[in-house]
Amino acid sequence: MIRIQTGDTERIWARAFALDGRTPLTGVTDWLLSLWRESDGQFYDFNDATFKAAGHTTKEEALGELDGTETAKEGIYYWDFDTSAITNPAAGGDVYRYSTRQSPGTTILNPIREDEIKVGGSVDDERVRVAFAYDRSTDTVYTNAYLERNGVVVASGVSSFALSAYDADDNVLFTMADAAADAEGVFRATKVNPGYTAGRAIWYKASITGPNGTITTPKMTAQLS
Repeated sequence: MIRIQTGDTERIWARAFALDGRTPLTGVTDWLLSLWRESDGQFYDFNDATFKAAGHTTKEEALGELDGTETAKEGIYYWDFDTSAITNPAAGGDVYRYSTRQSPGTTILNPIREDEIKVGGSVDDERVRVAFAYDRSTDTVYTNAYLERNGVVVASGVSSFALSAYDADDNVLFTMADAAADAEGVFRATKVNPGYTAGRAIWYKASITGPNGTITTPKMTAQLS
């Protein structure tokens, strides 16, 4: 699997050999590429950069031959997958699978190549970090949260934070939210009279919507003293 960021362009490579398995094959114009996404099974229409269930104009696209003095005779072919050009991208990223075949010719040895490209989502190590504090005198829970990518706080492109807290029976105790982070990318929220008993553990799930979609924690534990 290849992993890239949302908006990136990934060059899909393939090399063609003649049926003898040794000779690079040049001048191939019928090595066809198709592309579909895992979330809904829709195929890409190369005509308008749209994923569709039906009604495609161009469901397969011929790979182009790489030009240049060093590679022109090496049988290298490619197609550039520009994820920023997709007219109906999946929210939060997706896995895109591609496959090649030769038609109508039969000159390429092993013309079928398959792989997948993961775009967005967990391309980087993205984590939601949450901290709590409880003020007994005012019966108020305070929290701050931020999105961390590869150990660095994501300060731009983060748009919302939400948290739900649960008791031991999985009932929702309270919810918290913040629609805007500060300049450093930190969200803050408070909950007065949360129905929480000081010193007891709670479970919570938190999510932040960032540049690669919404990142959500598993159900975690916290103890507010």
